[in-house]
Amino acid sequence: MKQPLESKFTIDRKELNEALNSFKRLLKKKFDNTICNLRVMPGGIELSTPGIMRAIHGETEGLYEFLVPIKILYAYSSSSVNKTMNFIFCEGKMECDKSIYSSPMIKMKNWQQTTIDSVVINYTNTDLLKLGLEKGAEYLEENNLISEYKKAQNELELDIHTVMEVLSKYELKKEDLREIIKFRLKKNIESVKKSSK
Repeated sequence: MKQPLESKFTIDRKELNEALNSFKRLLKKKFDNTICNLRVMPGGIELSTPGIMRAIHGETEGLYEFLVPIKILYAYSSSSVNKTMNFIFCEGKMECDKSIYSSPMIKMKNWQQTTIDSVVINYTNTDLLKLGLEKGAEYLEENNLISEYKKAQNELELDIHTVMEVLSKYELKKEDLREIIKFRLKKNIESVKKSSK
């Protein structure tokens, strides 16, 4: 009989609690009805809802992505007294230490190996700008990265403005700088793809 696809991870309870409490503060009344993305990645997990993302370091096995009611995670993390928490997720089921919670609300999402390579836990503005160029807005939206991407774009524009204060006397325009940066980012994407073959 074929074993169900599953993810296992062990994380620090206090770190999970802090992350979930920040979701609770930011989501306010929406918290109880929110479904979050839980991505199991090398070296940790990522919890996200539209506009909010928290990474938690830990030991992981089985790199998949799930949709999970956030209040269920909160209930387990706030009632546990253990220093670490051991989770097992599969379609329709979550195990936490020795407790089992089954629900059709726990869904496994399609997960592509390329996503693991593209989205790192501590991504930079450059990573986000490259993702926008390489994968497009739909990908950013699916991975709850739109607000971070827009912040990266705004910071780039501020940097361009700062540079222009010095270089405008050489008849350089903002659009020229944007094109140079875009060209360099695309070149970087191409070189990474070539080196991974």
